[in-house]
Amino acid sequence: MKQYRIKLCDYNDKLDDDQGILTCYIANTRNQDNIQISRPAMLILPGGAYKETNTKWIENYVSRLMSEGFNAFVLEYSVSPKTYPTQIMQVGAAIAHIRINYKKYSVLKDKIVVSGFSAGGHLAGNYSCQYEKVSELINIDVELLKIQACIMGYAVVSNQDHPHANSFINLTDNNEKLSNELSLEKLANENVCPTFIWHTATDELVPVQNSIVYGKALADLKVPFELHIFCDGGHGLGMCEYDEYCDDIIEIRTNRHVKQWINLCFNWLSKIEL
Repeated sequence: MKQYRIKLCDYNDKLDDDQGILTCYIANTRNQDNIQISRPAMLILPGGAYKETNTKWIENYVSRLMSEGFNAFVLEYSVSPKTYPTQIMQVGAAIAHIRINYKKYSVLKDKIVVSGFSAGGHLAGNYSCQYEKVSELINIDVELLKIQACIMGYAVVSNQDHPHANSFINLTDNNEKLSNELSLEKLANENVCPTFIWHTATDELVPVQNSIVYGKALADLKVPFELHIFCDGGHGLGMCEYDEYCDDIIEIRTNRHVKQWINLCFNWLSKIEL
């Protein structure tokens, strides 16, 4: 595996923040003629309420992605006190960088997916809704910014319906008007890419209503999406790989049940030919 770590501000003069760090994980897989095999790309946006980027479990996710035939990219985007639109600009710069350098990173430039979790899920959904606006912000051709699919895990969505207030406070410096404008159910439009959404019904930090309201918005727009709600489980389960550290039988069973999201997601990706 090859690994690269870059500062996005070195590649786009519209960015002035050193925190936009992209780590690239590239599989060294070759065919029988010893030619490097290109793969779909997955850009990962960790959670952290726009206060931090929590990458504790991301390494396991990267390993799973690579075993499923993806090359993986992790974006440590800017957090508070940096406010919107810094974060979405960095996502756009990352997508463009991957696509422009598709040969270096051995990726299929027409198969780029963004996956985000918690506040990172909000950022992924926001980008899916507004990538055309990002084109203007970072002065990059919109064709370089398109994504083919979006994955949102226990995502922050709405500042109206059961909001996770701290995420919007950190993202906008407590600007209520802007926070309301960044509710994803309002931003959703017919150009949103196919979207996979999952959540747990008992999430006490980011209520499940966030995913439900976004699923409804996509349904109303006839945007292709898949929504899975698991009956139990708290916030931030990630890949649910806690069995070996936990003595609570109920929690172990919950983790094993919710862990199905990853297989469901890969099945969905194969269905949409990614």
